[in-house]
Amino acid sequence: MRQFLLIKLLFILCITAVGQTVKPPKLSLEANQAQKGEIIRTGVKSYLNSQNVASHTIQTTKVLNKLINYDFIKIGETFYDLQTNASVGRRIHLLDNGAVSAVWTTSPNNSSGWPERGTGYNYSMDRINWQSPVDTRIESVVRTGWPSIGKLADGSEFVMAHSSNDGGFVLAKNTGQGTTFTDGNGSRVLDDVTTSDERVPIWNRTASSGNNIYTISNYWASEDAGVPVVTINGISSPTTYSKSSDGGSTWDIQHVLLPGYDNTKYDNGGGDTYAIDAKDSIVAICIGGVGNEVAVWKSTNYGQNFTRIIADSFAYTPFDGNQYMPFDEQTAEGRVPTNDGSVDVLIDNDGKIHAFWGLSYVADNDTTEDGYSFWPGTSQLRHWKEGIDSSRLAGGSIDMDANDQLDITNETFASLDATGNLPTDASFAARYGNTSIVSQPSASVDANGTIYVTYSSAIETDISLFNANFRDVLVSYSTDGGLTWNGPQNVTQMRQKEATFGCVAKKADDFLHMIFQVDDIPGTNLQNNGNTGLHPNEKVEIYYAAIPTSEITTNAIGQHTLGSEQLKRASEIFVVNQNTPNPFAYQTDVTIYLSEASDISLKVFDLAGKQVMTNDLGFMNKGNHVITIDASQLNSGIYFYTLVSEGYQVTKKMNVVR
Repeated sequence: MRQFLLIKLLFILCITAVGQTVKPPKLSLEANQAQKGEIIRTGVKSYLNSQNVASHTIQTTKVLNKLINYDFIKIGETFYDLQTNASVGRRIHLLDNGAVSAVWTTSPNNSSGWPERGTGYNYSMDRINWQSPVDTRIESVVRTGWPSIGKLADGSEFVMAHSSNDGGFVLAKNTGQGTTFTDGNGSRVLDDVTTSDERVPIWNRTASSGNNIYTISNYWASEDAGVPVVTINGISSPTTYSKSSDGGSTWDIQHVLLPGYDNTKYDNGGGDTYAIDAKDSIVAICIGGVGNEVAVWKSTNYGQNFTRIIADSFAYTPFDGNQYMPFDEQTAEGRVPTNDGSVDVLIDNDGKIHAFWGLSYVADNDTTEDGYSFWPGTSQLRHWKEGIDSSRLAGGSIDMDANDQLDITNETFASLDATGNLPTDASFAARYGNTSIVSQPSASVDANGTIYVTYSSAIETDISLFNANFRDVLVSYSTDGGLTWNGPQNVTQMRQKEATFGCVAKKADDFLHMIFQVDDIPGTNLQNNGNTGLHPNEKVEIYYAAIPTSEITTNAIGQHTLGSEQLKRASEIFVVNQNTPNPFAYQTDVTIYLSEASDISLKVFDLAGKQVMTNDLGFMNKGNHVITIDASQLNSGIYFYTLVSEGYQVTKKMNVVR
């Protein structure tokens, strides 16, 4: 019989803020939880075929093992290892000139409370050459965290991060990529002083279009710190919406509830259980949470008015943890599907909205306490598209040993109790908040309309010394607008490393641009150390990867399954990125990616097809390279440049203007 990990949880969810862990309520382990060291078997066939959720379609391609041949580039370091409580947000963006910028929560040391915590920032003009890894914050004086990055109409960048000590947000801006950020000496915006209550809005998710900045956020509360729970329209700690039309100088909408977000649907909100995207005049917001429905709000007039759409309903909404659900603890019959609070939202090229979330289940047949049971051992990534009523399966964990079940240890799902100790039947704890085995989705779309979604998953057979499964970042993709999904493939394949908090730029070109965090131990220090001392506060690393989309859509990255052989690729397969800058006067750069080493040559043709330049670039190893095209001898006009390897070539257009 399949066994599920079943946790009893008081309704106030465990989240982390202000440099200290908000202790979860005391957890009690139910009779059908696996014993210490025992394997939780969630069943690959079961998650594909028998979950009581809406119908789905997914194409899973069996591919041979392939060793990764794109580079991981370390762009930062931090002693603060919790990048989110659930949803990953907007931590990386691709600019129109092909440059990339990224942010993360950083701390240069492990001093108590991380007093120098703030936003780490790095950038690259060509995706290869980054600054030396930095670990100092961009903010001037204020301790911040949970940054979102975006750009404004003049090409400047902004970073919005919360002020965890006092609430509100620090908005830092530069004049262009790589220039110094200024933040008004740490002055805060949206600190919400609308009442005499001490309100602490934090955990923002922010997007932009033109000079419009759109923000959703939640409220932190602590009885010990004397910060009361904020209640608006009957919802405790609600998620609110704010908007600036002038790049953050003023805010014409501040901390309002979205239409339909009220106590007929929601009992409370939750930190990081929401996501936002913006493109031209369209703004999309997604709000989830364990025991909540997945709702999407869409605006077509720059965030002035919204329409609410239910992406995934929940049978017991509004759920307050004190409702009777007929439930059999021995068979798990009667449990109700829900999202795990890790969501993402994406606007595609046609203006349609896509939502993603990790699946979980809840149940409750004890109305004498405000508690419920939930299943963090669920392995499904769900997807919903605007205009289609039902959600579908977009991804799941990989059956590494091909035995038609997932073998995940109890320690992978264990969580520390309210006093910071391990539960009775676990020797380690590695669970991320209240998320499932599949969580932290991050979605992107390219010019052809292909949609990519990365997500975190525990990896079968990759076990730490503490008997917990390590995690990797996986990817699925859809070439038909989300109707069918292909995957999963293992993007990071770190082996004996914890690769998590993967975040991709909303826009992809020839590459999927991703940052992620790497640790030597499963889980995080903030959530999983407690009184055990098993996850010390040591430095972790932030990495960037430019993953060729051609490698993803040809299923060449693979799953790194056991007993398979390295996938053999033809040396001529390579990717050429559009040259930048374009138009240009004298020189422009082209980033290429080689799947295998090869001789490369460059040819340039005018509009009449006449070859006007040729250059033998010599032998290049596999991986990423930057090629500079010198057009100083060419007249102004449109040209075509062709890069040629052994039996293969790619042609793109460039514009010389003088």
